[in-house]
Amino acid sequence: MPRLRSLFLLAAIMGLAAGCGSSSSTGPSTNANTSGSGNGRTMTATYNGVDFKPTLLTSAYLNGQVSVNANDGTRSLLINAINVQVPGVYSLVPGNPNSALGQWVDATGTYSTGYTGGSGIVTFTVLQLGRVAGSFTFVVKSAVGASTVALTGTFDIKFP
Repeated sequence: MPRLRSLFLLAAIMGLAAGCGSSSSTGPSTNANTSGSGNGRTMTATYNGVDFKPTLLTSAYLNGQVSVNANDGTRSLLINAINVQVPGVYSLVPGNPNSALGQWVDATGTYSTGYTGGSGIVTFTVLQLGRVAGSFTFVVKSAVGASTVALTGTFDIKFP
């Protein structure tokens, strides 16, 4: 449990840091399930097959630490990892060497790939100081009960 708490703390810190490096985008969507378009920020995503249309997209990459955050006002999607030096495929399974973690927060609770039963990957195609892009597919699990949420999508988030 101490490692899981550390991962959640890391995710929170990276989420706050990402918020400092970028501003929101509320431009018009060009695709039914692409949102946050405009100003170089896009995400196409679904949760349990339902379109997720975030209005706030942020990302950060520096010295191997990467964070991708999306929020639509009622739900949040977070992907965080450390020791990520090059683009590629990274595991989100508990115990992975990059402490990579996928999380989902909504009105029903907090879900994470860090809980036993969580699974999936994130593929980073661009890792730059001003841009993070890639795709993801993972299943997050609730800390209590057996509830899961399946998430899939792509992102390309640029910022000044």
